[in-house]
Amino acid sequence: CILHLYAFFYWNKESEPVKNYFKRLFRLRNILSGLSEEYALSDIEDGYVSLPLVQQYPRGGGYMQEHQDPDNGQKVVVNTILSKFSEDYVKGGLFYRDKFEKKIYVDIELNPGDAFVFYPTLSHGVDPIDDEKEISWDSQDGRWMCFSTLVTAASLSGEDLSGAAKPVYNN
Repeated sequence: CILHLYAFFYWNKESEPVKNYFKRLFRLRNILSGLSEEYALSDIEDGYVSLPLVQQYPRGGGYMQEHQDPDNGQKVVVNTILSKFSEDYVKGGLFYRDKFEKKIYVDIELNPGDAFVFYPTLSHGVDPIDDEKEISWDSQDGRWMCFSTLVTAASLSGEDLSGAAKPVYNN
């Protein structure tokens, strides 16, 4: 993948400005997943913790390999788009595969602030963002999103990678 990844840990004071926004996303994820509303919201529970993430895929080829996320208790992933296709970038973006293995692009239908939900085991990825442009790591251009994820606490310290995303290899 090529992206900037911003992780927010609830126990760090730097996370205070975004904590309440992400907690709303996590509560929605928990309810839709059949978990208690407060499950792993701000502390480790059953070995899991909620990890708020923001990703920026820069113009010039930012992407994420097609993959499936683990079904480790969260039955859905809740993403919020923070940029606008056709304004912030014009090529690439989030896709998933339908039952016929056809890529279905999502970003063209979304506006900044829109949240969307999908099953973590659904094959998905981000095709390169404006890959004909020169990449600039200092630019704020490109595709931005934030999402809710439930991770094993051990994986944050490198102890357990069994919950890692699984790559999907399609022709």
